[in-house]
Amino acid sequence: MDFSKSDSHSAIETLARQIFRDQVDDDYQRVNDTTEADYDRSLWTVLAEAGLLGAGVAENWGGSGCGFVEVSAILEAQGEVLAPLPLWTSIVAASAIENFASQQQGEQLLPLFVKGRAHFSLALLDSLRGQS
Repeated sequence: MDFSKSDSHSAIETLARQIFRDQVDDDYQRVNDTTEADYDRSLWTVLAEAGLLGAGVAENWGGSGCGFVEVSAILEAQGEVLAPLPLWTSIVAASAIENFASQQQGEQLLPLFVKGRAHFSLALLDSLRGQS
């Protein structure tokens, strides 16, 4: 088995690390510890402009169509600096929208996420309750 990184994985990893390291330092963390904002919208916009938010979203909705291996490099870079963003939940929810929502819902929601104008959260319905 070949476990070497693909060119796209390496490129995404390098770009994500560069952005997070440039944007998130000790001063950034001090400021964000005292802010009431739920997440850093300016950093979210930087990620969108770099094409990283849409890395795992299909090209027909404005993304790059990369797989989860490439997307995991973005999450790793975020984790290295502890950037306060709803990145993981948004990526997972975008994948759910892409795979389970209607075409119309995908067309309405996914381009907003790719462009940094929206983030997603998850709500799961416990449909197995009471069933045996």
